[in-house]
Amino acid sequence: MPRSFLPLVKPELLRLGKDLGEARIRGIVRRFYDRMAADLMIGFFFENHDLDQIAEQQTAFLYRAMGLRESYSGKAPADAHSKIAPILEGHFDRRLVLLEEHLKAEGLDEAQRQVWTSFENTFRTAILGKKS
Repeated sequence: MPRSFLPLVKPELLRLGKDLGEARIRGIVRRFYDRMAADLMIGFFFENHDLDQIAEQQTAFLYRAMGLRESYSGKAPADAHSKIAPILEGHFDRRLVLLEEHLKAEGLDEAQRQVWTSFENTFRTAILGKKS
């Protein structure tokens, strides 16, 4: 059953979703997971995991957050990361650095990159499982 989330109040995130569109977001996310899997610092998190399936779940989550879909049927961010090795603050920070670099390489402007990375950073406490 699709999960229902509160309506978004982030117009900049809604605008980003509309500006990029579903196909572009899907490609950006899929290539980003390839990049993370190849990274020396965080790549081990993806060993023996289906990158296509993970990227699809993240894409669906982003579609909902960006107002492109009305519902999301996957796990909440904290739940999605609960059965893997502990994610430390340095791992989380590395992911944000890779995301910033990746979004720049994908042609997003500075404002678009800031919107996307700020959104991802809102899940820091939930994913790390503690206050940062």
